[in-house]
Amino acid sequence: GAALVALGVPIALLFPYTSAVFGAPRQLLVGLGASGGVAGSTGGPVSGADLLLLHPGGPLQTPSWFAVPLLLAAGVGLVRKRHSRVAALGATVAFVSYALALVVARTGATTSGDGPYGWPGPILAFASLGLLVAALVAGRRARETYAAMPFGFRQPAGVLLALVTVALPFVAAGYLLVSGTDGPLHRAHRDALPAFVRSEAQRDAGQRLLSLKTQGDGLAPGTVGFTLTAVSGASFGDEDLISSGAARRLVQHAVADLTSNRGTDAAEVLSTFHVRYVALPAQDARGSGATEELAATLDAQPGLSRFAVPGPTLLWQVLVPSSRVQLLSGDLADAAQHPAPADQPLGRGPLLSDVTLTTQQNLAAGREGARTNVPAGTGTRLVVLADARNGGWRATLDGRPLPARTAWGWAQAFAVPAVGGELHVWHAAGGRDTALVAQSAVLVVVLVLAAPPVRRQGDPLDLTGDVEGGEEPEEAAAPQAQLVGSSGKASG
Repeated sequence: GAALVALGVPIALLFPYTSAVFGAPRQLLVGLGASGGVAGSTGGPVSGADLLLLHPGGPLQTPSWFAVPLLLAAGVGLVRKRHSRVAALGATVAFVSYALALVVARTGATTSGDGPYGWPGPILAFASLGLLVAALVAGRRARETYAAMPFGFRQPAGVLLALVTVALPFVAAGYLLVSGTDGPLHRAHRDALPAFVRSEAQRDAGQRLLSLKTQGDGLAPGTVGFTLTAVSGASFGDEDLISSGAARRLVQHAVADLTSNRGTDAAEVLSTFHVRYVALPAQDARGSGATEELAATLDAQPGLSRFAVPGPTLLWQVLVPSSRVQLLSGDLADAAQHPAPADQPLGRGPLLSDVTLTTQQNLAAGREGARTNVPAGTGTRLVVLADARNGGWRATLDGRPLPARTAWGWAQAFAVPAVGGELHVWHAAGGRDTALVAQSAVLVVVLVLAAPPVRRQGDPLDLTGDVEGGEEPEEAAAPQAQLVGSSGKASG
């Protein structure tokens, strides 16, 4: 019963978020969604050699070889006869942790195994603990052991290994202080974007920015990282935009195409996400061959136009018109419902040459919805949102519900009839309000059950009532009488 309460209370208090975890259990291993990744492979999972060397990947990491002395010391502890069980226990903990870390590092956020991948850092901490236990066995009474042996290579090797192992934490701390780290926090220019871009973002809160960063010596697939955020700044919920596998793969291929010199519709694909600008840190472009090559490649993209403005960021504008909410008609609406696969160079977005005022109209929209007038038209028409398909989206035209569709393979869309009218698009809360009320009720119950009990005088379970009332138990009175009697005899 106690175990069920211990497991059930956190699940109940975190509802309705636990329902999302049950629906996608991979998130337990991967963690919170990320709005960034690496084009083509999202960086790939951590290698087995790095895991063995207690290197989970990510920012704030020391070189992998720093863990070699600890592994050697743990190996020495395993071969010692004294306290072999303790060393074996530590090695078992390390082995199990290594296995779990390997599973986490190879688990993607989607059923197809795509990134982002799980971060095995917490699990490798247990592996480090197990190795440390085995290493402590190696150092226990090592002085007496080496003294009983004839002098040879074991004594200098053991002393050197002990000194290196003890000094390793201090060396690692000094390394991080001297060399610094490239994340997760870093210094950034306060006004990274030009003033006119920030001013335009205030009028259109749905505009998005694609930030690129090289992560290698070339522009091969998997070496260019990207982050997709709002132009006004990163906020909670940005990761939901490319949380679906289709949207993530499409952005990955589009970024990979941007880094190549072949003719693709990468800029057109970005316009479906309402990406208005592509950014590249200017400080990275100076003195970095890969970043200079990436800047030159972006200059050659037909759907991008570079801004010649000074500042800490190199900026390109996406030439394809886009909006948070668009009205597509004719052949463009048919193309949106039957797009090309994500790995194809063309047909994944509205080609700049095919976009006209009659086939694509930008509609006024807010941050979370839209309420505007739609003109009358003919043929197939779609209202397309620059948001991922989700069952919570609703749309009406003069109060009549519109059937939901999928555009460009990932975006939320609605079929619009030929007649015009007032369009209302919003995202329904669903059962969230009811779930929050239930969560509050569960919280009150948990607080009441966790409160300490109040004891009243006269309670059958109160063992202090008689003492406070002046009456002592007979068992306590008898020894006291004997003590008084004995003291009386002594005084007499």
